[in-house]
Amino acid sequence: MIGLSYSMLFDCSYLDYFRVSPPRTSYTLRMGGDLAGFSYYTFRVSLPRTGYTLRMGGDLAGSSYYTFRVSLPRTGYTLRMGGDLAGSSYYTFRVSLPRTGYTLRMGGDLAGSSYYTFRVSLPRTGYTWRMGGDLAGSSYYTFRVSLPRTGYTLRMGGDLAGSSYYTFRVSVPRTSYTLRMGGDLAGFSYYTFRVSPPRTGYTLRMGGDLAGSSYYTFRVSLPRTGYTLRMGGDLAGFSYYTFRVSLPRTGYTLRMGGDLAGSSYYTFRVSLPRTSYTFRMGGDFAGFSYYTIRVSLPRMGYTLRMGGDLAGFSYYTFRVSPHRTSYTLRMGGDLAGSSYYTFRVSMPRTGYTLRMGGDLAGFSYYTFRVSVPRTGYTLRMGGDLAGFSYYTFRVSPPRTSYTLRMGGDLAGSSYYTFRVSVPRTGYTLRMSGDLAGFSYYTFRVSMPRTGYTLRMGGDLAGFSYYTFRVSLPRTGYTLRMGGDLAGFSYYTFRVSPPRTGYTLRMSGDLAGFSYYTA
Repeated sequence: MIGLSYSMLFDCSYLDYFRVSPPRTSYTLRMGGDLAGFSYYTFRVSLPRTGYTLRMGGDLAGSSYYTFRVSLPRTGYTLRMGGDLAGSSYYTFRVSLPRTGYTLRMGGDLAGSSYYTFRVSLPRTGYTWRMGGDLAGSSYYTFRVSLPRTGYTLRMGGDLAGSSYYTFRVSVPRTSYTLRMGGDLAGFSYYTFRVSPPRTGYTLRMGGDLAGSSYYTFRVSLPRTGYTLRMGGDLAGFSYYTFRVSLPRTGYTLRMGGDLAGSSYYTFRVSLPRTSYTFRMGGDFAGFSYYTIRVSLPRMGYTLRMGGDLAGFSYYTFRVSPHRTSYTLRMGGDLAGSSYYTFRVSMPRTGYTLRMGGDLAGFSYYTFRVSVPRTGYTLRMGGDLAGFSYYTFRVSPPRTSYTLRMGGDLAGSSYYTFRVSVPRTGYTLRMSGDLAGFSYYTFRVSMPRTGYTLRMGGDLAGFSYYTFRVSLPRTGYTLRMGGDLAGFSYYTFRVSPPRTGYTLRMSGDLAGFSYYTA
């Protein structure tokens, strides 16, 4: 049967290597038996000295699924091909030649439509090409060609659901020119052009048509002179303009916004870094006023921000920070009839930091954070949210490498997460607590110096699922064992000493019948 399969599948001279030989020639064959009234066969023949590997799957649920893999590491060729699955074909071909840099992938037919993916890359020449095929009656193509030596890059997208979307990008880093242009999307056009020659300092961006209205963004920056100008175009029948002119040598900066939805929104900003004065003022927005005033004196360390009136209530933001003393205070005002306060005091010299949130929509949400970087301790605790409590504690002293995280109560059930890691010794332990009336525990202990690793899962919905894994990389031994799942047992043992080339896998009892693989 094996010889017949080889002759039917391939007609190549190198298949003469697939013959019955003693273990010294590195031949390996695995075959699985009967599973639930149908056959599932897995054949694997590997010749590590020659680099050939073949895998073939048999019949599964009345349809065939075949997986062929042939790899020749010395030549760099690799081929994978999948067979028939549920009356439709899905083929995956992959050929890679690492020495030449060529790579080709092609997908076959899936559920009556074709999806093809081609990729060819030549790293030595810098060329890369990707193209996608047909998907559900429409085409989506992606082309990418990159020539790193010349700096040219081109990307183009094809048809998607009856409309076209094209993206072109050409970049020439040596000349610093960059152009991006988007195509048609759902019956209207959106174009984005960007040209930037950094040597001259000029940059221009312009957007095209969006849903019957125009949105244009122009940006010209001359870093040598320090001038920068940005201007936005028309959006949905009204105008929104943003002008920005900055003269870094003099320290002056001006921003002004235009008209938005029949009302004016103006933003003025003038900053003189030499004197450290900064002033921002917002104009009128939809019949009410929103003002933002900011004055910062970095030399003295004082900073003040104050917000104005928004929709009939007040929202104020105060911030005072004297940098030399490292004090910082932020306080929010009234928002929609409830109070939201944020206090922050930070003294980096001492390493203490405290944040506390106030009242939001009739319940309290508090966040406390205290960090002492010199000692390495960090604590975070969350307050009450929507009538129940959610607490998060985290304490980490980095010098000792211990880390502990514990979550509090969430929606009437407890969920706790504990994690303790000691990287110097290589020990790591994670344990989850109770979730919705049953327990799910995950333990993991790893000692990289000795090569031992143990993982064990706890109870899930009234039955147990355990996974044990112990690996000794120095000796090459590996053991995995699965526990009880829904009243039956499934065990998987795997021991592989790579130096001898032997591998043993044995499955236990599954749903009243046995499946063994040796």
